[in-house]
Parts: sequence; C-alpha cells; structure tokens
Amino acid sequence: MGQRLVINIKNNGDILANACYHWSAYSLSSLITALPIMEKLFEEKKEPTVECAIELLRLTGADITEDELKIAKKDYPFLKKVKDYDNRNEGLISISKKGIENSVYYGEGSIDLNLEDNTFGYSVLYEVTAEEYKEDYGKDLNEEELTHLDIDLDRIPIENLGELMLVVYNSYETGDPFISGGKIHCIIS
Repeated sequence: MGQRLVINIKNNGDILANACYHWSAYSLSSLITALPIMEKLFEEKKEPTVECAIELLRLTGADITEDELKIAKKDYPFLKKVKDYDNRNEGLISISKKGIENSVYYGEGSIDLNLEDNTFGYSVLYEVTAEEYKEDYGKDLNEEELTHLDIDLDRIPIENLGELMLVVYNSYETGDPFISGGKIHCIIS
C-alpha cells in the first residue's frame, strides 16, 4: 500500500490540515519527517489556523495538490501552490473534509501534532504481548531488561521528542522492543 504516514495538525481534537507521505510510515523515518514541524513548535507556539497548519506541513516538503486546491479555494482564497508538481513521497496536503478523511483512512501510521498544548501523538509502532513476541520472533522477552519510556505516546510534550527518538533509534539498532504505558511496543522498520 505504500506504507503511508499521515501527519495531522490539530487543535482541540479537530484536524486543521494533514499531509500524507508515501513510504514514510516507519518508526524512525516518520519522526525525521515530522522533525522540522516539531522544531518550529519547540521554538514558538503557533496560532491554530488552517494557514498555519499548511505552513507547518510545508516545512516537511509537502504541498497541496491541484485537486485539493480547487476544492479548498472557495473557503481559503489565500491558498497558493508552492511547487509545480505533486509528489506523494514528499507529502500531499489536505484541508478539505474529504481530503483529510481520505488521508486518515488510508494512513498506516500517524503523528498528531496538537497546537493547543504543543504535544504530539505517535502511532508508528505496533503493540505485542510477550507471548506474541515469542511466537513471532522465537525468543523470550525479559521485560525488566527492556527500555522503559515513561511517556504517554498519545500526548508527548514536544520537549520530549529527543527522548522518544533515542528510544526508537536504539530499538531500531538492537531489534528490541520497548515498554511505554505498560505496553510492549515494536518499531516498524
């Protein structure tokens, strides 16, 4: 399917805009894709507007498509296309209800950036039990030896991004899962 990552820019639970990136819903690369947005949010709090959401998504290389521009033009006359081409790997921005819903529906991993409190949700991993891990990988897990991340993956403060990236990177390097919220998480690589 293209291992689609969706980055949603939200305010109080509502998606202002999102971008879909093909071949990007891998645990480590998804964080790297979202890094320019998170750096900007770490520097300054942004206004929760559609225009701001588009500006943030464009930091990743994404742009709005011609079709989305036509649909959204009546509600957002300020909107202009930056690039003269659409590239699914660089990210396709949606702001229309239909476009946003399609991105969310077809996404295989997501990062939700919450403008109201500068937090993000991270779901580019999968959960397993110790029994499932043993069945899939043929080895026992000693949960005490795993890295424990004391962060709610649904509401991570932007300032904890480095800690999450380090745990995900170490998991990528070692192949070991990690524990967060009492659950065992494996990365997608």
